[in-house]
Amino acid sequence: MMTATVAAEWLGRVYGEMRSATVAEAASRSRADAPTERHLQCVWYDPALRPGGLVTTEGEPVEVVSPGVWNLEAGPDFVGAAIRVGAGRRQLVGDVEIHLRASDWARHRHGEDPRYAGVRIHVTLVPPPRAVMPHGAVCIPFAEPLSRNPEFSWAGVDLTAYPYSARAQPAPCEQALRGWSPDEVERLLESAGAERLRQKAERICQRSELVGTNQALWEEVLAALGYKHNKGAARKLAQRVPLAELIAASEGDAESAAAILWGASGLLPEAGPMVATARRVWDRWWKFRARWCGRALTRADWRLDGVRPANRPERRLRAAAVWAVRSPLPAERWSAAVAAGPREFVRCVLRDLVIPDPAGEGGAAALGRSRAVAVLVNVAVPFAMSLGVPITGDPRWLRALPDEAPNAIERQMAYTLLGRDHPAAWCRGALRRQGLIQIFTDFCLRDRSHCEDCPFPAWLAAARSPNSARPESASA
Repeated sequence: MMTATVAAEWLGRVYGEMRSATVAEAASRSRADAPTERHLQCVWYDPALRPGGLVTTEGEPVEVVSPGVWNLEAGPDFVGAAIRVGAGRRQLVGDVEIHLRASDWARHRHGEDPRYAGVRIHVTLVPPPRAVMPHGAVCIPFAEPLSRNPEFSWAGVDLTAYPYSARAQPAPCEQALRGWSPDEVERLLESAGAERLRQKAERICQRSELVGTNQALWEEVLAALGYKHNKGAARKLAQRVPLAELIAASEGDAESAAAILWGASGLLPEAGPMVATARRVWDRWWKFRARWCGRALTRADWRLDGVRPANRPERRLRAAAVWAVRSPLPAERWSAAVAAGPREFVRCVLRDLVIPDPAGEGGAAALGRSRAVAVLVNVAVPFAMSLGVPITGDPRWLRALPDEAPNAIERQMAYTLLGRDHPAAWCRGALRRQGLIQIFTDFCLRDRSHCEDCPFPAWLAAARSPNSARPESASA
């Protein structure tokens, strides 16, 4: 573990390297004014902060047509950006990755990650000592252009304002909704939320026909436990270690099941903060290793940088092991809960999902209530709908569902769609929060025009007009 002294020395060295590379930096700037990548993201995104006179490392002038959409998921920092480069003003369209130093591209191993294959613009604070950038991309250093503005200060960048409230002008969809009543706005969000849950229920039905209901639930629950950074890896692990095989091999023992999941995940050699647990798991894993080592994942399949200890996949896999080996099987447990009615369903599912740390290490739960609520809404509710329960159309069920804590996408969509000063009540409730995510997925995530060509505003106008048909091009 890095001690406070070592950390201070390291920060001082990094800051010194950045400072020496910054051209004409004011001598009065203090250590507290040192930027982070988040600061540089805000400067790239906001035209009021972005300096003029940008040039590539090759000396070509740059005009920013669109900074792109601020990416709140794994992958590049911005997607769908557009710039004009050089005297001929050739247009370059692609994703944007932002680093303080160009060498971080290689250090973070982005070149090996397919999510970064579309990066065409590499924004850095200081110019690289040599051409270090993605293939086919241009590098745009910001230090020199920023230094020409004596009024600019990193300390003056309000990180909390981005990307939610820092827009040059209201989004077209916000303007289209200004004439809507609160009831109409809430119905819009609830309709979108119902569609999102319907799609999830349909996916569970389709997967159940192929692999069985219990395996389909296993894959959905493990993906939900993977959180936003590791959903894909967790789902892949659930497919490589099927539930029936896990239960049979572990003989219903949660410690053995955890050893299998940790070993097959490829994370056991790097067990993060759970070192003592890792030693015990190794003692069990060697017995199962021959069976699963051929289909095990690798460390490269997982994203661990920036993941809080409570969200580490090792901890979530321990919780998944406890949940998986309980009797009766998951589909039977949750089907019985559905039959008991709305409130009992919620109580039973949360009781099934909230799991204390089996090893008793660190005092934190292996799966706490907030993540259990997220799994309830995103997996258990669609499962109940796949059984024919009309949850989204039954007020009794909707009233019984607990409200989730808003995530980054929901906050962004609330500001974008409803404005900075919207009433918080408009977004409360599981169905409305699901609706914000569905609108983001159907429209914002697909838009590469920085709202200019988005069909959603026209859809909103047509949806409210009794004499207008819904635009076909805006069909979600």
